[in-house]
Amino acid sequence: MTEPEPSSPDQVARFHLLVGEIVRTWATFESTLWLIVQALLGIDQFRARIIMASLPNLRAQREFIIRLGETYLDDSVLPHFRSLMRRIKKLAARRNALAHSPMSHENNETYRIFRDVFNIEQDGGLGFSSDKISNKEIAQLIAAIQTLQSDVIQFMVMVNGKIHSSARIHREPPKRPIL
Repeated sequence: MTEPEPSSPDQVARFHLLVGEIVRTWATFESTLWLIVQALLGIDQFRARIIMASLPNLRAQREFIIRLGETYLDDSVLPHFRSLMRRIKKLAARRNALAHSPMSHENNETYRIFRDVFNIEQDGGLGFSSDKISNKEIAQLIAAIQTLQSDVIQFMVMVNGKIHSSARIHREPPKRPIL
């Protein structure tokens, strides 16, 4: 069995720069989510930013936005909205793994990310999993987050005039007869 080649200092430095860029790019993306809240609630940007800053984390912010969107968006834009919310969830998971998980250098271009996994059937209930990631994949993730931010902004232009002032429950006929 051969030993993996050691990581060069340049590659390790590039890896750390890319992880830092992921964190910065994600922070920039998160700072645009208030645009959705502003539009869906019909409030000014300052109030929308206060609301978003008051929610404890991205999961809570995303759930809040989903509930608003499902309640007030027109049916014609809901598929696009749901797609954006799924992309946010997927990219957030990758970003969080890079920002918060222990890692090791496998070789010049590959790193291993270790994650805690809660498994009820396992003694103690906690194990770990690991994934490999390369500098190229991290750079692609940065580009995907930037594209997502652009798509969210374009979506906000697209929904102009497609946000209802009353909740879906008040706009739709009852699903079953009222007795």
